[in-house]
Amino acid sequence: MTCRGWELAFWRNRIDAMHFARISCVTSGGGVMSGAEWIAAYEKLDAAVTELHRLLELRDPEPPSVLTDYVLVLGAMYLDAAGRRGGFTTVLPRGGSQPSYITKGLMREGLDLLARGARPTDL
Repeated sequence: MTCRGWELAFWRNRIDAMHFARISCVTSGGGVMSGAEWIAAYEKLDAAVTELHRLLELRDPEPPSVLTDYVLVLGAMYLDAAGRRGGFTTVLPRGGSQPSYITKGLMREGLDLLARGARPTDL
């Protein structure tokens, strides 16, 4: 069986996502989040990113491109018991797992775009 690059990326990400099926974790609120919940959330994220890529392709179809990787940078804020503001940042790579050099490369390129003054409508 031969696979094109995008097909290999697709199957790699499906296999990576499967590790969520074997885990569950206790949330900070004491609840349990199942692997199935992680898979469902990543499937929704993947669908949203795929749709955004489709819209970008409509705007600029040449040369045609195939979505292979992404990373979502998530920032959250909270108030502690004393009323002080805190927060954290995390990254969510495609499928929940991808090589760190890909994630770092995507983030570096995104920072470079912003440093050059790119606006969201330019991207």
